[in-house]
Amino acid sequence: MLLVQRLLFFAADGKITINGRVITSTCTLTGSGTGGTGKQNVTVTLPTVLNSAFTANSAVQATNFTLSLTNDAGSAACDAVTIAGLKGITLGGPTNSAQYVAGDTTRLVNTVAGSTVNTQLKLASASSPIDFASTNQLTNINATSTTSGIWNMQAQYYSTTATPAAQQVTSLVTYILNYN
Repeated sequence: MLLVQRLLFFAADGKITINGRVITSTCTLTGSGTGGTGKQNVTVTLPTVLNSAFTANSAVQATNFTLSLTNDAGSAACDAVTIAGLKGITLGGPTNSAQYVAGDTTRLVNTVAGSTVNTQLKLASASSPIDFASTNQLTNINATSTTSGIWNMQAQYYSTTATPAAQQVTSLVTYILNYN
């Protein structure tokens, strides 16, 4: 009996790479600076402004503050691996339309009854305010560096009318940290 041996040869057509990320926990958003304070729930206090500072459709009293990703305790920067895993931070978003003004998704609703002055948020380096109907408005790309998890921000008053009546101003926007 004659044994015939067949040799099979296989060529590699490609490869599969598997990537992942292990993190110790998610980050907490912390506010600091002139106008912002707080860990997880950030409060920005705008200075009192005279109603005569407003012209029709004007933003006034831009106030700087910083948002940063910190550890759960809010006492140190979030670790680099977790920051790198951040897809973005959604402020408001399409499912929270009651937080922004109908017809102008760059203005946050003033929750005080009978009010006419709203607020806006923007990156300090940007000329346009944030569109709250979008998602992931804050990303590592528009942070102070792509690995910092820090955003220099501004909050400001906005009025569609010149010299609005005296009023309290309170706005609220929720946020979601979205990870890859």
